[in-house]
Amino acid sequence: MRGRVRFGLAVSLLALAAVTLAAQTPQPTAKPAWLDAYRDPAARLIGEAVSSTFAWDRLAVLTDSIGNRLSGTPALERAIQWAVSEMTRDGLENVHTERVMVPKWVRGSESADIVEPARHAMVMLGLGNSVGTPAEGLSDVAASVRFKETAT
Repeated sequence: MRGRVRFGLAVSLLALAAVTLAAQTPQPTAKPAWLDAYRDPAARLIGEAVSSTFAWDRLAVLTDSIGNRLSGTPALERAIQWAVSEMTRDGLENVHTERVMVPKWVRGSESADIVEPARHAMVMLGLGNSVGTPAEGLSDVAASVRFKETAT
């Protein structure tokens, strides 16, 4: 008799869990009609993207062969010439470059020292366009430490 009660209880709990899960499962909603006009073009784009490794191969050449392309660097010039050559070879018309003036940051030297109570050099990294430390340095009165950073 106890086995039947346990079995009945287990079946009841499973049924309750199934009903609860079914109630929590999101029901499909109607898709907005405005999406219909985009389904075919999107399917064609996705089909092209997954049917060929052309774009991936081009990206691999650019990143693996030329590397990072910071403004004003020889690597950027190599990347531009590579892109012009590839587009011309692909048969595109009117492929040309235009001169663009882009400011670039050139790392100077920087240093940081604890100057009081005893001088101690610190390792630091100055980031481009960051705000410089005032000429008089910074002080932390609570720790009795005075910090001075210089950058050129």
